[in-house]
Amino acid sequence: MGYAHEYAAAIMHRGRLPMDPADYVPNWQDGPRKAKFYPGADSFPLPESPYPSDATLDRGLCPEGAPGDGEFDLTTLSGMLRDSYGLTGRRLGVQANTDLSALPFYPLANWSRGSASGGGLYPVGVHWVSGPSGPVPPGVHYYSTRHHAMQRLLTGDVSGQVRAALGEGAPGPATDQYLVLSIKYWQNSFK
Repeated sequence: MGYAHEYAAAIMHRGRLPMDPADYVPNWQDGPRKAKFYPGADSFPLPESPYPSDATLDRGLCPEGAPGDGEFDLTTLSGMLRDSYGLTGRRLGVQANTDLSALPFYPLANWSRGSASGGGLYPVGVHWVSGPSGPVPPGVHYYSTRHHAMQRLLTGDVSGQVRAALGEGAPGPATDQYLVLSIKYWQNSFK
């Protein structure tokens, strides 16, 4: 597994086994951007997605193992991304981080999301690999949380390559629509 596995294990256990150096104070000015930056990438905003009235915990867990009804569309993708990883509110609460003085300033604000993250830096990137059956031309798109938009990084159908990488025993039916998650450890490890 290598260094990434060792680092992830150290992060998971740092509450009981402090990481060296124990007295380290992060240089917040030297930290990475809070979001990925793709200059010149074409983007399109995701549509507003009303909260579905039939959205229940039972339906979400699919106790019968059946997938939800309905076709995949941009509104569904938009709602899923906003509720899970999108910016849902501005954090103004007092907490123990050393960047507390930056909170009142909008460009330096911290934002809450539907998912938790170590230190609020959110190192995961969400990429949508869209094939020919999707609602937009095939390509690879990055979910820009700050804009609630998709940025096109690659034009062309690469969904077959993603499916091939999953292997013969990949769960679920064959499709040409994938969400691929990436992680950038530096996003959190600088601190």
